[in-house]
Amino acid sequence: MAVELGIRLFFIIAFISFVGSVALFPKTEEKLSLLAEVLMSTVLVMCFGAVAAGVCKIIKLPVNVGTISVIYMVPSLVLWGVIIAKKKIQKLAISKIEIISVAILSIVFMAVELTVFSYEMRPSYNYNTDAGNHLASALGIVRTGEVSG
Repeated sequence: MAVELGIRLFFIIAFISFVGSVALFPKTEEKLSLLAEVLMSTVLVMCFGAVAAGVCKIIKLPVNVGTISVIYMVPSLVLWGVIIAKKKIQKLAISKIEIISVAILSIVFMAVELTVFSYEMRPSYNYNTDAGNHLASALGIVRTGEVSG
């Protein structure tokens, strides 16, 4: 149990470190949007993880939280090494309109979540959506260590 928790924490640290290193890696002298950089970096890291899982399957490595954590941590450390060696990071800024738009979208999302997926309807959504198939597929990958289909 403690080992699993440690692996999960390592995954979270590796993921956040990789997203942070991609976002802060110097790309231009201009200030970039913090929100856009974090979102694009997150998508890039998730795509990297999907490709890495496919490569792991080809070379017969188990696909699990531990291997993906290591796969995330290695390029993260390389990027942090370059950032530290150059002593330069990407300048990021966040505007008031971004803060306001994220706040409004969060409020709208929570309102829709509470009205559409109310506690009375939650069981029907949990059992009658495609999410069950995705969960079964994800658990199959974790159990077998292989990406199928």
